[in-house]
Amino acid sequence: MGYLFVAPALLFILSMMIYPVVYNIWTSLFRTTYGISTYVGWDNYVRVVTSRGFGQVLLNTVIWTVGNMSVMYALGLVAALLLRAIPRGKLVFRTILLLPWVVPAVVTGIMFRYMLHTRYGIINDILVNIGVIQAPVNWLGTTSTSLVSVMVTYIWKVYPYIMILLMAGLESIPSQLYEAARIDGANAWKQFRHITLPMLRPVTRVIVILMGIWTFNAFDLTYIMTRGGPLYSSEVLAMRIYTTAFADFRFGLASATGVLAAVITFLFATVYTWWSHRKEW
Repeated sequence: MGYLFVAPALLFILSMMIYPVVYNIWTSLFRTTYGISTYVGWDNYVRVVTSRGFGQVLLNTVIWTVGNMSVMYALGLVAALLLRAIPRGKLVFRTILLLPWVVPAVVTGIMFRYMLHTRYGIINDILVNIGVIQAPVNWLGTTSTSLVSVMVTYIWKVYPYIMILLMAGLESIPSQLYEAARIDGANAWKQFRHITLPMLRPVTRVIVILMGIWTFNAFDLTYIMTRGGPLYSSEVLAMRIYTTAFADFRFGLASATGVLAAVITFLFATVYTWWSHRKEW
């Protein structure tokens, strides 16, 4: 009887998760041209690693993931602490801060693309008027600023979600701990360091793993704003998988790249889980 109750969930997992993974690994061993598949073994993986710009794309992916996660967590934590300190109107401020997360990615990408426009963008206009820059900057068309520009857009959109998760974690911390710390003479910094951060560790672990994988695989804003250019300066691994499969129709290479991306995310999740649990163990 127990197996019968588990069977629907097991069938769903097998059909929607296990089968696509196995099929993707199988496809990565073939070269498909005009519907004809030829077995090539590990050749697709060699071609992926030695392809033009792969090193730059991999470096961009690391910068994209680590940079976005670091800034988003810091902004989310600051916003959550400020909202917690507000005596009244938390719901109103929480709703206002959550608006960027609600805006669709396509709308966000197009909006920031116009805001960062060289001639007509409001960002250049403001920075020139206050004297930060002397002339308008081509933010999305320069190799040194294209990736950073997309990262700023992604951070603006996604950090409110991390803020909500951290607020839930802050609400679960017993107030008696802070009262006892104040009685013992602990200032605000010591309370934050020895109570808030340790008590937020379970929530932080979930945020880093889930949002890290999510950010690693995100490419919608990059595709909308820069198409990965110029010269691979803003292209990330997930975008290369998409363009290889659905623009170039090289499904074997795309599958091989997807397997490599899955291995990287698996190693990241495993290492971070071990590192975050080491003190508890």
